[in-house]
Formats: sequence, structure tokens, C-alpha cells
Amino acid sequence: MKYLLYICDVIDTVNEWTGRVCCFLLPIITATAIGEVILRYVFNRPTVWVWEVNKQISAVLIILGLGYVLRRGSHVTVDIFVIRLSRKRRAVVDCITSPIFFLGIGVLTFQAIKESIHSVKMKEMWSTALMESPVYPLKLIITTGLILFLAQGWVKLVRDLTIVFGIESSTKRKH
Repeated sequence: MKYLLYICDVIDTVNEWTGRVCCFLLPIITATAIGEVILRYVFNRPTVWVWEVNKQISAVLIILGLGYVLRRGSHVTVDIFVIRLSRKRRAVVDCITSPIFFLGIGVLTFQAIKESIHSVKMKEMWSTALMESPVYPLKLIITTGLILFLAQGWVKLVRDLTIVFGIESSTKRKH
């Protein structure tokens, strides 16, 4: 049990730091968007790359933030059904519904891994009218983010099970 909890703490730490590092992407997105608007409407000199780059940075921010947000318990939930349940009963409900999470994210992760491998092998490039840049780094980041999300889902299940079986004293979640 001790090693299992250690692995949970490692996954928590990785997702925590990933989220903290990725939060610095938001000011970059904001600054480039503001700069583009100023260039476009004040100086009549629009760029051709800002919106493409911002879409890619936004994808990185969102996908790498999934595990962080799950770790923090900040995903949107339908609390109306469980708000009056005790902590233990809510953990039971979360354990019962967790296969839905693992099936959906598991299939998505599996597909992302396949797509990433294929993209790296062929050195896939974006072929838009605006710019041509490699796709495979973004696909690898998406795969990494999904793996971190899946791992954090596993941590949540382990912690819910410790609550259900009454062994939670040593598994209190640190924020």
C-alpha cells in the first residue's frame, strides 16, 4: 500500500507542476492576441501566423491542464445528484462511475498514441494556407496530456477506494 500511495503522490506532483508551468502559456496567448489586434486595426499590418500559433498553444494549455484540473477537483460536475451524500457515499458513486471515465479517456489515449506514432514516423506537417509547421510535436503533447489525465484518474480512483474501505488517514490529498 505504501508504494501505491507513493506512486499516487508522484502522479499528483507531476500534474501539479505541469499545470503550474502551463499557466504561463495564457499570458503568451493573451499578449500575442492583443498584439495582433493592435497590428491589424491600429497599424493595418496583420500577421499571418498569430492565430495558428495561438490555436496550438491553446491546445497545449488545455490538454496539459486536464490532469491538473482533475487533481484539484475543478472539473465541472453534476453535484445535484451527490451534493447531499456523505463523503464515503460520494466516493462509492465515483468508483461506480469511474469505468465510464477510463473507457472514454482510455480509448482517446490509445488513439492519440497511434496517431502520434504515425505522425512522428512521417514527420507530419500542418499544410494550411498560412504556415507550414510540424504537427507531430503537438500530437505528442496531446498524447502526454491524455496519459497524465488518465494517470490522475487512476489516482482519484485509488483515493476514492481508500475512502470507501476506511483507509484514508494516510492518503489525505494535498493541494
